[in-house]
Amino acid sequence: MRPGSPPDRALRRLALGLKLQARHGFAAAYAVATLIFGLVLGALPPAWGARLLPLLAAAEPCFFAPFFAGAFLMLERGAGSFRVLFAAPLTVAAYIAERAILVGLFCAAAGLGLGALAAKGPWSPLGLAAAELAGAALGAPLGMAAAARARSMNGFILSAVPALALLAAPFVLWFVPGRLALAALLPGGGGILLAARALGSAFPPPGLLAGALAAQLAYAALALLGARRSIGRLAQAEGEALS
Repeated sequence: MRPGSPPDRALRRLALGLKLQARHGFAAAYAVATLIFGLVLGALPPAWGARLLPLLAAAEPCFFAPFFAGAFLMLERGAGSFRVLFAAPLTVAAYIAERAILVGLFCAAAGLGLGALAAKGPWSPLGLAAAELAGAALGAPLGMAAAARARSMNGFILSAVPALALLAAPFVLWFVPGRLALAALLPGGGGILLAARALGSAFPPPGLLAGALAAQLAYAALALLGARRSIGRLAQAEGEALS
């Protein structure tokens, strides 16, 4: 890879982002949450643990990804590095993709740790990592869009509440008899089904899984468009302030 080429710059930004997130305690937060989830599952009867494990694994990208992706954007804005990034040849779409990958990598590591702690039978680490990354592809843009519209960290948290409530719906419906198909088709539902399949569950059937993944892809595309619009406006405003 040629030094200074676009792929080289992207990898350097990813490496720097990983270091910054670890430095600001993001990695520690994921580790603590994973340990707590593992202890809770270990204290439950095996049947309950098997039922809850996919939900807790999917909760990493659905709830942590929006918050940490948005919080990282707020940190970049506060440090002044956000406007510097867009002074360089970096597109909004590339910025969103890089931040989603960053958060997705942490989610994948946390999910794999949870699987190692709590899975009782055969499970697929690769499949669970894919489920975490797929969830982050939806959750991270939602959090970033909320952060781009906010003026403070408190404002970001308040503006992220509707997105978090929407992502919580399939987790609630997971326990309602006869509503699993509806839960699968809601935002975040595809991630739960992917996690369940990766963790050795016979559910869901292939047809429902395919429909849930198609819905998840559509939701992620809509979230990306919304984040691109909000962050594009912020980048333009920051650029004008810089000039």
